[in-house]
Amino acid sequence: MNLICASSASSPSTQSQDHLSQQWHHLTHQLQTWFNGLPETFMPSAIIPTSLHNTTHLTEVWLSIPVCAATTLTWHFSQILLLLHKPPHILPHSSFPPHNHRSSTISDRITTYRTIHSEILYHSRQILGLCLARPDAS
Repeated sequence: MNLICASSASSPSTQSQDHLSQQWHHLTHQLQTWFNGLPETFMPSAIIPTSLHNTTHLTEVWLSIPVCAATTLTWHFSQILLLLHKPPHILPHSSFPPHNHRSSTISDRITTYRTIHSEILYHSRQILGLCLARPDAS
């Protein structure tokens, strides 16, 4: 599945857009199902506010096993990649199959971009939090 090339095509057909949307939703659902099925050892054992200056939104995210931290980092990276390559005609909170892309308005697109931006910020902060954790202090 190559969502990058498909999203840059000049005029993809509705059928190919629907197919891309279905693939994107399917992949997103599979990753979320996998993540939800992880054992509790993959969940943070502690979340601590950082002592860095001018960082109100960053926390240290501690996981007890290094491989769990690496797996969690990879999952957050995958979520960012999926969001960055989300087919542009998928509206936020749309039902499956997605809404008709022709009915989107400018405000719908702005809402979509803001939603994607806030989700990317969340995953980025989780990645930074995992990287800021001090294993020598644990």
